[in-house]
Amino acid sequence: MREKITWNNIFHSFRIRIFILLVTIGIISSLTVGYSILFNYEVRAVAVKESEVSNQLMILANHLLTYNYLSDPSSEVVNAELEQLSNLYDGRVLIIGGNFKVIKDTYNLSVGKNIISKEVIMSFKGESMSSYDKENGFVELTIPITETIEDRNIVRGVMLISVSTDTIAQTLQIFRTNVWIIEAILAIFVFLLSMIVSKYLTAPFEKVTESLKNVSNGFSNDLVEVSDYKETQRIVEAFNNILSKYRALNESRDEFVANVSHELKTPITSVKLLAESLTTNEDTPIELYKEFMSDIVGEIDREDKIINDLLELVKLDKTNAELDIKSVNVNEMIESNPIISLFIVPGFIASDDKGRMVTLGRGGSDYSASLYAVGSKARALETWKDVPGMMTADPKIVPQAMLIKHISYRAALELSHFGAKVIYPPTIQPVVAERIPIFVKCTFDPEGEGTLIEQNPPRGKNKIIGI
Repeated sequence: MREKITWNNIFHSFRIRIFILLVTIGIISSLTVGYSILFNYEVRAVAVKESEVSNQLMILANHLLTYNYLSDPSSEVVNAELEQLSNLYDGRVLIIGGNFKVIKDTYNLSVGKNIISKEVIMSFKGESMSSYDKENGFVELTIPITETIEDRNIVRGVMLISVSTDTIAQTLQIFRTNVWIIEAILAIFVFLLSMIVSKYLTAPFEKVTESLKNVSNGFSNDLVEVSDYKETQRIVEAFNNILSKYRALNESRDEFVANVSHELKTPITSVKLLAESLTTNEDTPIELYKEFMSDIVGEIDREDKIINDLLELVKLDKTNAELDIKSVNVNEMIESNPIISLFIVPGFIASDDKGRMVTLGRGGSDYSASLYAVGSKARALETWKDVPGMMTADPKIVPQAMLIKHISYRAALELSHFGAKVIYPPTIQPVVAERIPIFVKCTFDPEGEGTLIEQNPPRGKNKIIGI
């Protein structure tokens, strides 16, 4: 049955999310690069324009002083240069004298008028100023007309010029159009590439899904193998573990059903034979009749017992049996019974956060003992094994392996992490904070030295503890 396609299902798809993420990253990156190109071009073009005009004004300022233009603005040479400069940059040039009065205006609009602005005042103090008005499309520069007398710079006037940036705007518009075309092409490319990449990245998960469907539908009995990613490998390993347990359970169930069927069939067959014997013989003696009926009752009781046993097994399997479960404080139990020197408590079995019974897995009994030791503030923790203690190497591989009599918590943890099966890492972790020593003893040699795991073991001659 095909799943109904809805917007909710679409956006819950891992593949769609990867696709959207890649498209978003690609388009944002493309737009950012395009904007950066246009912005940097505009800044660079305006800076070049300002530098070029500034150099022309510096040359013209020298001509103004040479021809004494500030006192006599009738010089045809200077006026021609000013007009040429104004036409060249499609702008307006103003020459301002020392009294802030306009001496020359190439537009002939402000001659004789006073101009007092921040830029003009700063130029009279010897600073060159520039500003870019993007909205109105011009660059404005103010350059001081400076005369050097006896190593002193004296500002005689100011040149103010407004230069049109229409050419920059036109070029920028051409660039913007080209950038939009390139970004549109890139967007299509990113879209297609994102589809391919998202499909490629999610392909292993599709393989896992297909394999699981084949197994669930009964088309395959093989274990699933998809090792493209660590994530898919973990999913597959978990599923294979469940599948293996299911198969073992299924085999046990089949065997159980076969045995139960045989047990149930035997009394039924007996009852059938006895009943047929009674019905076929019309002149059956009363004694034989009673005997047959007694046998039938016995077979019925036998079948009833089998059925009751099955029902009890079902109850236990569903955890419906009445268990006496209660919480006990270990410290209070010990302190309230000072005379008792031996307490027998359960281990390996625990419960999850929902109160369901679970097992602690490998090393669970030792881990339980470690928790009891910490909870009861014990002086020491003993674990009894079938080996003399912790060894420098695996004695099955290295016959010359020696017993480690003293070892630190840290070294013991390292050895257990790297394969030492004598003690499980979780057993060590709880007692470290309380510095409770751990004795690893041998069940077959109670008087043996064993291994003592503690915080600060005595230093031995051998620097290497194990391999």
